Amino acid sequence: DPGSFDGWSISGASGAAGPAMCSQSLDPTLVPGVVAACATGSGLDPGNQFLRRYDTASDCGTGASRIVGVSFGVTTAQGDPATGLQDVRVRAYSIPTGADFLYANMTVEAEVMVDVPDGDLQTIVANFAAPATILPGSDLVLEVATLRDGTEGYSYFPGANDLGQTGASYIAADACGIFEPTDLANLGIADTALVLDALFTDLSVGTPVCSSVPNSSGAAASISAYGSAVLADNDLTVTCSDLPTNTFVFIIASTTNEVSSNPAGAGDLCLGGDIGRGVGGVIGSTGAAGEFTVSADLTAMPQPGGPVTAACGETWYLQGWFRDADGSGGATSGLTDAIGFTVL
Repeated sequence: DPGSFDGWSISGASGAAGPAMCSQSLDPTLVPGVVAACATGSGLDPGNQFLRRYDTASDCGTGASRIVGVSFGVTTAQGDPATGLQDVRVRAYSIPTGADFLYANMTVEAEVMVDVPDGDLQTIVANFAAPATILPGSDLVLEVATLRDGTEGYSYFPGANDLGQTGASYIAADACGIFEPTDLANLGIADTALVLDALFTDLSVGTPVCSSVPNSSGAAASISAYGSAVLADNDLTVTCSDLPTNTFVFIIASTTNEVSSNPAGAGDLCLGGDIGRGVGGVIGSTGAAGEFTVSADLTAMPQPGGPVTAACGETWYLQGWFRDADGSGGATSGLTDAIGFTVL
């Protein structure tokens, strides 16, 4: 019992053209009476944070994304009598994939204050002035927060339904003793699904052209690129993931896709013709995370005779090469899968 508050107010369910939408709701329809919030006995809002956490690769189909805005539902809102409005804070956070869902692990990537008009069953779109970029290795967290102390006399209940979801809905509310994002199901409200969706553009560049095999990390190493394939932008970042930790790695490049066996280790070499090594001019280490990221310079793509400027219309293929150990502890090498992209 949080003192002067009655606690949880629950009703309803038992228990590139433009931006795309990433949603964990099976149906976006707002259902009257399906709500969950920390409220006073008279239904006033003492402050709530409503959240969803997205794995953008599995939930949104993109390894890297730019979050340009948030679409969220409002079941009912009653704000300032003089204006018929109340402000809410909308944020996009990043959080390391696999990290505990705690505010200390989250980084604010974008924020905007939005005026919500009085009314029922509304869908509000909030656009960020500076979009949030979510890169491989991080999850996206969306939050709509009412920054109240309970004295303003405002009422706010988030939009929700009982029509199913593919990910959990979360709430934090200091007034009810919920100081970290908490799954509604753990509060006995399993059938309430918040309507809280990301508006995003896909930053991923390239198409897989062949696969890899498991390495000593136990996983099959992968390569991904994000940013822009436009030569004039020269803004392309390449990441190799699921590699052995603290090992030697570089990225090779060619304008020819040709599959052959790795001459010095496991997996397939997916590049042929003239192959250059050291995309971005870097030969580095996978570090403790078993990952390697480099900015590719499209004006200095490595080739046997020296760096060359990629030409518009050319298709380039990239693959990661790394040192590894075989099952007996002997030295060997491994290869990621490969991607191809056309320079624009």
